[in-house]
Amino acid sequence: MEIDYTGWKFSDDLHRLYESEGHHYMRYGIVTVPVERITGLSYSGVLRQEKLNALDKSVKKNGFDLQKHSPNDLNLTLYPNGEFSVGSGGNHRTYLVKKIGLETITASLDVLVLEDQLNDEEIKTLSRLGIFERDDYLRGIVDRLGIIPNINK
Repeated sequence: MEIDYTGWKFSDDLHRLYESEGHHYMRYGIVTVPVERITGLSYSGVLRQEKLNALDKSVKKNGFDLQKHSPNDLNLTLYPNGEFSVGSGGNHRTYLVKKIGLETITASLDVLVLEDQLNDEEIKTLSRLGIFERDDYLRGIVDRLGIIPNINK
């Protein structure tokens, strides 16, 4: 399988779309996401042919083993436009699952929430909270907004 970046975006490009807007970035947790909505890799040139070939060979021989590929080392970011991008790890796995047509994958998810999605009270509360408290508070907001896709629908 030859590497082809056609159609892929990159994390910095997706993040740049929201640079000028107030936003909050949070760790959400482990979720199952639709592969078709993953449009970004960490950065251009991130994939190594040897690693992709080895992963492809393993998947062809053994299938895609979810136990072997922990969601903790596949980090995705969900952007306000509904696109997912690999953040810090899991680029080869993400590239391969799209190529072989898997419908879903489980990953550790971060979410970028725009301030214009929040009400005034939520913004005030966030300004008072510490970093760990912020993630818990934002998780509630993300759930209220319903921006995490429910793959069971």
